[in-house]
Amino acid sequence: MIYTVTFNPAIDYVMHTQALQLGSVNRAVKEEVMFGGKGINVSTVLGNLGVENVALGFIAGFTGHALEKGVKVTGATVHFANEVCDGGPIILQKAVDVLEDDTPETLQRRVMEQCEWKILPEAVSLFCQDRLEVVDGKVHIRSK
Repeated sequence: MIYTVTFNPAIDYVMHTQALQLGSVNRAVKEEVMFGGKGINVSTVLGNLGVENVALGFIAGFTGHALEKGVKVTGATVHFANEVCDGGPIILQKAVDVLEDDTPETLQRRVMEQCEWKILPEAVSLFCQDRLEVVDGKVHIRSK
């Protein structure tokens, strides 16, 4: 038996398209929510190879802490990538309320549906329309 440990599990949202076309609306033909993190990824490969294993992880990160500490709002941010993790200029942000009866799963689902699924396509569209400009580390959205 092999045990793997992921100290900071991830939830990856994957969208499949027929073909990515710049400057066009690209619709997903398939969506997947996959669990990830180094230990989880290794366990997935081991399982595919027929090796008996157990993936261990911690409820951590913002979603877990939001529920434990009574955070009132959470959400999603779309930003440009740079050399600092999550440190690039912010393009768009959107928030949702954290409800008293939320679980990590219901909160993550609401953030995906009400925030990520809305602002990510909008940010990509703005980028493809060449409407984003970074000035002094801040994103400005040019009008049409």
